[in-house]
Amino acid sequence: TVKALVWYWAGEWYYAKQQYPQAEHNLLRALELMQYADPVSYSDNLAMLGLVEMRQSKYEEALGYMHRCYDLDVQGGDPERICSSLNTIAGTLMAAGNPAEGMKYALRAIEYAKQAGSPARLAVVYGMASEIEHTLREDEKALCYADSACVMEATTGNTNKMMVRRSQKASILNGLKRYDEAEEILREVIPFFRQSGDQLSLAISLNKRGIALHGLGQPDEALRCLYEAIEICRKIGNLMNEAYAQREVYEILFKDNPEEARLHMERCHELKDSLYSRATAEQIARFN
Repeated sequence: TVKALVWYWAGEWYYAKQQYPQAEHNLLRALELMQYADPVSYSDNLAMLGLVEMRQSKYEEALGYMHRCYDLDVQGGDPERICSSLNTIAGTLMAAGNPAEGMKYALRAIEYAKQAGSPARLAVVYGMASEIEHTLREDEKALCYADSACVMEATTGNTNKMMVRRSQKASILNGLKRYDEAEEILREVIPFFRQSGDQLSLAISLNKRGIALHGLGQPDEALRCLYEAIEICRKIGNLMNEAYAQREVYEILFKDNPEEARLHMERCHELKDSLYSRATAEQIARFN
């Protein structure tokens, strides 16, 4: 039992440092011993493994671990833990290209978050619902959820989470073509993520700022943000956000430099092929 927990804590530490391959190694070692641990620790290990796999765009494996985690949490009967499991499944389905299915899990997660009476948990699930509605191009609904998430987050005093929520809101404003409002938010959050060392949130925010600057007719500044986002995504192994950045670079370069634009589109297709393999599609179908 002690060995299982030590491996788990090591995996959790590497996850917090965004060193996902190392986190995966330690969490898998823990999983081998979790049969001797209590159900909550076992569930935590599965949940963390699911998140690590999702961050590496390994959606098949992520959904498998999350499904096992959800089953354990339902057996335990704690609404906050059930909410967390549903929320991570929703996010993974969205990332894997099935946001409509993910939204069903997000709405169930909101119900359990309300049962739990936790403002922090409500902020998380409202944020997830906002992201999924944005992916579904329901940006007015997404904006309402984003504002609800910010209201809940304000009660927790967690500055990092609040900046994440604001970055999410900026993405929705981009979708509504309110680029000036989005860019104003992103000018605030990007320096915060640089200072905090949150590379994933920094890459995502740089990507969003590139889109906003492109919409405002500032292609050179937009490219600077997008190239930095691509560099960070490659460093941490985040294929999905690199694909988004590559696509936006293509859009900017297409008119004046079609040959270079083509190279970025080829890289985007290469990333999408890695993300949405036939095996992944089959696994998601089985999971649904």
